[in-house]
Amino acid sequence: MIETRTIGTAVLCACIAALTTASALAAECNDRIDAISPTVRFNFHGDGTVTDLRSGLRWQRCPVGYALDDNDTPDRVGDDRCVADGVGTFNWQAALQAAADLNGGGGLAGFTDWRVPNVKELASIVEYRCVDPAINSTVFPDTESVMYWSTTTINRIDSALGIDFEDGANAWSYKDVDGFAHPVRLVRGG
Repeated sequence: MIETRTIGTAVLCACIAALTTASALAAECNDRIDAISPTVRFNFHGDGTVTDLRSGLRWQRCPVGYALDDNDTPDRVGDDRCVADGVGTFNWQAALQAAADLNGGGGLAGFTDWRVPNVKELASIVEYRCVDPAINSTVFPDTESVMYWSTTTINRIDSALGIDFEDGANAWSYKDVDGFAHPVRLVRGG
């Protein structure tokens, strides 16, 4: 009887964990509202980057510290995943350094001019009809519903702006205080 209960509890815990993970990755979108960042607005390059045809900016599909896994189906974009392959959160200075390190290490997709976006650029990829995350998950898979860094600073010298992809709102954080680490998605062009 104890073994059955232990096994049942383990199975129940595994099922709850699977449901929690699945729901954390799926955005809730209101299909009655027109998308402002539909998939057709982006040109997929097959190298982990996309170009926003409206702004001309070229974006990493996955944030720094993650690699794109296209599940060996490069023509079926909806199956793509971002898989951790390094540090995924940074304080503000480390986020800027991550861009410099990427460029100094040979860059991405043949370019060595990647940078942290400003807050307006980052806001341009928000999908306001969706929440948790407020982004087109086909274009930018596995985006966490948290604040992402921008280069835009605010009146407080120790703080910078970002976008909270839970709901797409502007957010701020202390730049270099322990415990204030956030993801960063790099951009080029503009």
